[in-house]
Amino acid sequence: MTREPWRVSTKKSIAPFIQALGTTIRTTSFGDIIIQSSGESALGNIVSAGDLTLKQAGAPAHYTHYTGTSIQTAGSVSIDPGVTLSASNTILSVSKDWINYGIFEPGKSL
Repeated sequence: MTREPWRVSTKKSIAPFIQALGTTIRTTSFGDIIIQSSGESALGNIVSAGDLTLKQAGAPAHYTHYTGTSIQTAGSVSIDPGVTLSASNTILSVSKDWINYGIFEPGKSL
């Protein structure tokens, strides 16, 4: 049985994605998370039972993590072409592969 990934995208995927500070996007027992946006976007806590993929739609996407947040995946993290991830002071826990086709700015992340 094939399951579709959980997708977060903005209307027509050509606008920023702003996750509210203090919130968590989560898949619990299965599922990948794909976030697709354009321009300046903000990310909070993300917990994926599968992979996390950050994608560009339209203009290049720049995802900035709020300070003190975390990414946890049971799978891989993929930063697609045209995407910048600025982690600042973020805890990153990736169980499988780190796939970077874009730009990763670690700041003081662990």
